[in-house]
Amino acid sequence: MAMSYAERRTYPRAAIDYRGVLETAHGDKINLRARNISGSGIYFDTEKRLTEFIEVSLTVVLPPVGGEPELTFRCDGIIVRVIDNAGEGDWPFGAAVHFTDIRDYHRHAVCGYVAAVLAEKTKQWEERNGRLPKC
Repeated sequence: MAMSYAERRTYPRAAIDYRGVLETAHGDKINLRARNISGSGIYFDTEKRLTEFIEVSLTVVLPPVGGEPELTFRCDGIIVRVIDNAGEGDWPFGAAVHFTDIRDYHRHAVCGYVAAVLAEKTKQWEERNGRLPKC
């Protein structure tokens, strides 16, 4: 019997790739490699294991996409998930941050970035395979 899966995410997510640093509430600075982002949070690999439910501050870098320039901004969040051995090489841990303090303008920019990335992926798929089927 096939199991059904209900999507619980409020915002769609898209791949992102940049190197950055986050700062914990205790003042620790930890290097990160961002992997995906949505309007509600970000997932990244890191060199050190983090602890769930700690508050962090980080700088987000949205690459240029869809004619929009690169955008860099600071926001705060809380670690909601930690994964061991998620990354490769120097990035052995993964962590998900839920944004707790992000300006509306920046959340809107993240959502625009995600929409542009997903639209580009859809366009590339359609160029290779024909139109997507209607659901």
